[in-house]
Amino acid sequence: MVLICFVLDLRSLSPPLLRDLKQSMLQLANFYAISSPTSSTGSSRSKPLLDRIGLCYVLKSRISRADELKVAYSPRGNFNLRDFHHAVNNLPSDAFLPDFNGSAALCCSDLKLCSILNDKVLYSWGGHSKDITRKVILISSSIFETLDSATKKALMDAADNCVSVEFVFLEQNSSHLVDTPGSINKFLKQIGDLENCSFQNYIPDSHALSGLVKKWFQELKEDLEEQLQARFVFKSNLLGSMNQISCNLCKSFNQIIDEFVPCKKAQNWSNRTGLALPICIMGIAAED
Repeated sequence: MVLICFVLDLRSLSPPLLRDLKQSMLQLANFYAISSPTSSTGSSRSKPLLDRIGLCYVLKSRISRADELKVAYSPRGNFNLRDFHHAVNNLPSDAFLPDFNGSAALCCSDLKLCSILNDKVLYSWGGHSKDITRKVILISSSIFETLDSATKKALMDAADNCVSVEFVFLEQNSSHLVDTPGSINKFLKQIGDLENCSFQNYIPDSHALSGLVKKWFQELKEDLEEQLQARFVFKSNLLGSMNQISCNLCKSFNQIIDEFVPCKKAQNWSNRTGLALPICIMGIAAED
């Protein structure tokens, strides 16, 4: 089971970008809410949908001027779509700092990762089950070049706890004021020896945000899908008195996203069988 914690750097996200990002968060939650798996008992009732989406944000306090981490929605028990919508819609809209993106050599400590990767926040979500893998997705429009020792240790400890961290950089028009490629390369060198860390760079247009929603939903959906069991019964015996095969059906490994990709073998197979898509058969077991 995968539990995803989103961390939004509100200091760097302009109001228009934050508005679009909030819509993406709501869309993801809606997709997840209607994906409840069917009960294995065969009834039409769905299983309770576990809470597997967390939402945090970082902003600068107007009183102390210190960077603070706030938890907007923590996954507890079953997923509550109404509460998640309320959390997203109530994200502060006045936390954007126009001069923040122009700061040089920002430190990863400003991301408050140490405030997330601990027993009070992320590690307490979902209990202490070994079947849960956690992922932190930090979304910002600033490049953080310096990886301080405390943050690096927290990331190394996160790897030991099966936690992955993905840095998502949404490049805005103001990014031309800084050496974005140079900053990205410097940051990649900082996290290069951390196997649980990754970096993604996007131009935040509608196509990119829609793609991110699909990507995030796919990560959540993979644990929701149950294998479809099937039994093929043949008119004549295959071997001895055996005339049937039991197997599990699953989707093709090469997923078709947004369009149909031509596949010669699939087309030939389709013409012979009358089915539109190839099916992978796994775990074949013969039965008498």
